[in-house]
Amino acid sequence: MTGFADLPKGAGWEYRVQRALFLSGWYVRRSVDLRERVGGSPQTMAEVDLLGLHFDAALRPRTLVGECKDRKGGAKEADRVVWLLGLARMLGAGEILFAKTRLADGTFQFARPYALHLWDEPAVRDVEQRLDLPAKDGFFGSGEVAMRETVLIPGRSSGALRGLPLRTAWEYLAGPFWYAANPSRLKRLALYFDALNESSLGDVTVRSSFVAEGLTALLACVGTTAGELTRTSPARADAWQEDTFAAGAADARTLRDIAGRADDFYHDALARLTRSGGPQGAVALELPRLADAIAQPPQWLSAYLALARTVGSSLNTATDALRYADIVLFDEHLAGVDPEPALALVFGGVRQDLRRVVELAGLFLERVWGVSDPLLDALLRRTGKGTMPNPKVGQGQLATESNARPEASWQTSPKPIDAPPDGTTAETGGRKRAATDVEGTPRAEADSPAKRPSRGANGPGSEERQPEARRETPRAPQGSLLEGEAGRGGSFRR
Repeated sequence: MTGFADLPKGAGWEYRVQRALFLSGWYVRRSVDLRERVGGSPQTMAEVDLLGLHFDAALRPRTLVGECKDRKGGAKEADRVVWLLGLARMLGAGEILFAKTRLADGTFQFARPYALHLWDEPAVRDVEQRLDLPAKDGFFGSGEVAMRETVLIPGRSSGALRGLPLRTAWEYLAGPFWYAANPSRLKRLALYFDALNESSLGDVTVRSSFVAEGLTALLACVGTTAGELTRTSPARADAWQEDTFAAGAADARTLRDIAGRADDFYHDALARLTRSGGPQGAVALELPRLADAIAQPPQWLSAYLALARTVGSSLNTATDALRYADIVLFDEHLAGVDPEPALALVFGGVRQDLRRVVELAGLFLERVWGVSDPLLDALLRRTGKGTMPNPKVGQGQLATESNARPEASWQTSPKPIDAPPDGTTAETGGRKRAATDVEGTPRAEADSPAKRPSRGANGPGSEERQPEARRETPRAPQGSLLEGEAGRGGSFRR
């Protein structure tokens, strides 16, 4: 299997929807397993076709769950909508996308109160046509068909990883990591790289792909922490982060209290033993207190917080850094393809500020977590192993080898636009469907003297306002090219 034409129809539709969602301002994961521990062992309970991640202006993470179907008919569409509603509640997702090549009228009416995004074939084709993208070509990043189908999927299968410490770590990173709480998942990410170092993988490209996935996951954690740091005073933020990362089965304060009680118990027991032996039986003992050693944050926390402050210093860096890393790591360093056409398509060209963030994350992996891989060597060739977060210099500063702070190069993103549309204007079933934006307003209004009927969450032909309970879709950062800015379009063909 080497190209789009060799894919099953359903898989090809998922690739197209993933790319359209990526171009709408989201970082997108495909085939995320929903795993829960049952009977003492983890079990895959369901699979999420698409899971999107986006950080808003306050660096709060927003999650989108998506389901893709390509079968004709609408008998099971309502069932999928209900399933998505339950899945979103379970994972805490604020946005829901149901993508099907052809959607029935009843599905739009049924989904009306629930603020779902409904995409059909014309909606996805509209995104592709705006950017002059062919439907069956022009894929990039982790969504590049040939590399994913011939290298990544076979190299990550359970059979290929059987007997390796990496297998369990990868199953977590490919699934629960993306909906788990930040402190625990970050500490498990460090263990993921330990397992990778202990596993012998014959294919260098496959091993580098695991490093690329881990680096991207690190950026997702960094974005979340950056938001927490920017919304709190520095002193309180540091204390809160230390307590959070020191927690385990319980919060750090509870663990220290339990350890203190244990210290008191054993101190009294040793004191009674000493007294019972008399003066000649007394032995001087110096025992460390358990309360002083338990519930300590990891040693790399200061360097990690410095990296997070770097990301939090610029608006819209968190989501864009994830998308930038996805293109650069998988196109340039794994597939050996020039990433500039894809970067021009998504970001209007090479973004030095985003490259800087990705390189800093790579330096963190190399110098703090001790990860060594040809992918990191290639990624850092432009920095000459120069700068990295250094906790000894000060909070949020980036230090060179001489502990000097480098010149800032962060750029402010332009005015954001709305992330993903509910539909698109196209001839479907003999009627013209007016695309609606996320607020429910027909996009065709600006082009037409007459108000066209909106077929969105309010049902066909309805012009009433959306329900007040409708959730607001996050605004997409720079790189969401549905805005059609001049100089950011152009063709993208390989």
